[in-house]
Amino acid sequence: AIADVESLIGQKKRGYRILFIGTSQTLGVGAARLTDTFFVRVHDSLVRSGRPIESLNIAVAGSDSAALLEDYLRDYAGFRPDLVIINLSSNDPDPKKLRASLTMFLTINRAQGIRTILLKEAHSNEKRYSERFAANHKIMDEMSDRFGVPVLDLHAFLNRPEIFRTGYLWWDFVHLTSYGQAVVAQWLYPQIAVYLAP
Repeated sequence: AIADVESLIGQKKRGYRILFIGTSQTLGVGAARLTDTFFVRVHDSLVRSGRPIESLNIAVAGSDSAALLEDYLRDYAGFRPDLVIINLSSNDPDPKKLRASLTMFLTINRAQGIRTILLKEAHSNEKRYSERFAANHKIMDEMSDRFGVPVLDLHAFLNRPEIFRTGYLWWDFVHLTSYGQAVVAQWLYPQIAVYLAP
């Protein structure tokens, strides 16, 4: 079930636990309903596959990697996730701070046996791909190589012509419409599912 953290911390796990970390894009800003978000859609697809799943989304609109790391350490360690999905890039103005935060996330998760997937946050190709945004994506590649964790390029996927032209993906330059959320979920689900093997 999709649950609140208070009901899960300290409780015996009833399924494979997945924690989503990010900012407004991960939160689902731009979707018409919570059930339209890629977070809920991926959760529902995983549940339909037959394995018990407990999912928690701790994304915070307007936040950045350092603040989310603080939240993770202070409030969510007791969730004891099996898999953490980190979708970042847009809100980190300093690539060095993003590198430091991701290093901490990945060091902690590796020490605790928690699998991690890095997700390169996307924005519409109607907005210029800034040097800072490119630098943040490069850091995610570096972290993937250093820690041996997968990095998925959501930005590149959504900006493929054959994807971008399928419909109204973007609510604004960084937030997805309900349709865009569905497209992301369809792409993301099988890439997460492979990590659920016992």
